[in-house]
Amino acid sequence: MFVSSYFTQLKSLWDELSSIVCVTPCICGNAKSSIDKQNQDCAMEFLQGLHDRFSAIGSQILLMEPFPSIQCIHNLVRQEEKQQEINIRTTPNIDSAAFQAFKPPSRPSGKRQRPFCEHCNKHGHTLATCY
Repeated sequence: MFVSSYFTQLKSLWDELSSIVCVTPCICGNAKSSIDKQNQDCAMEFLQGLHDRFSAIGSQILLMEPFPSIQCIHNLVRQEEKQQEINIRTTPNIDSAAFQAFKPPSRPSGKRQRPFCEHCNKHGHTLATCY
């Protein structure tokens, strides 16, 4: 799954959850820390659900100070995904050409094939002449 579609699915679930569980504003500032904690939890959930190929960017994001917003994290991971796609497209596939160059011939040339019996699994005769 692409990062964008994964993020969209998670975002719709988070929006649905936030519509059910409302944080009421208050004077003491407790709501801000609660919202920050909720945003950090969403970011961690997003990073944990990513494929292993994004582990390097995930580690870099976790070390950022101050911790970035979920939108910033999404943008960084999308940039990494695009970069990985570019690297995959530009890497030439040399292995298949090398294997074709050194492929041994399927039949030895100049040598006659010995008959093979499929009934007794032996060379030297065919099924029609098997006893």
